[in-house]
Amino acid sequence: MTVTGKAVVLAHPEALPAEGLTRILSGAGYRVVARVAERGAVLDAVHAHDPAIVLLHSSLLDPDLALLRQLSDTPRLKIAVLICDSQPESAAMNVILSGARGCLSCDDTPTHFLSALRFLREGATVVSRGCNRVLTSSRSPETRRDDKDDLSVRERQVAVLVGQGATNRDIAHQLAISEHTVKIHIGSILNKLNLRNRHQVAAHITRQSVTE
Repeated sequence: MTVTGKAVVLAHPEALPAEGLTRILSGAGYRVVARVAERGAVLDAVHAHDPAIVLLHSSLLDPDLALLRQLSDTPRLKIAVLICDSQPESAAMNVILSGARGCLSCDDTPTHFLSALRFLREGATVVSRGCNRVLTSSRSPETRRDDKDDLSVRERQVAVLVGQGATNRDIAHQLAISEHTVKIHIGSILNKLNLRNRHQVAAHITRQSVTE
């Protein structure tokens, strides 16, 4: 029986690493319902098997990330992209902005890999340890700052909940404030951290906390 939320489509171009990932996933209770090695087979596999997660090797992404955006339109589907050192420094941020809920590094240990997937299943946007440098360097030096210290305690609470996938209504309920106040806090967070949207806030928060 498939464990709820643990059905995975694995898209990887190399048979041996794909087999290793399959064994790691299976050992943690996931079920790889389909393995594909080509970009053109990914959507068909998703439509045929209705997985909870797609684990997609970055080499299978098209240059304009159209596949990623198509996948992100599938309800309840969580997409994690496996980023390798051969990718440009902007790759991790680009895939987050295009709809992926996670960036996992080829250098992750099985423990960190599985921890990242667990957070992904719980609704967080996950950036694994090996991608931290990529995300940090994707911002210009003049816009980088000691972001964590720039936020107030309340703004930090809001940002963490955004990172967990909470809606404005959820955040308002949990913090006992109005949705209007939540919107004000999010606007302040975006301004202080030089970010553009909730995906980037989530990536920032998970980069600081998920892999520590």
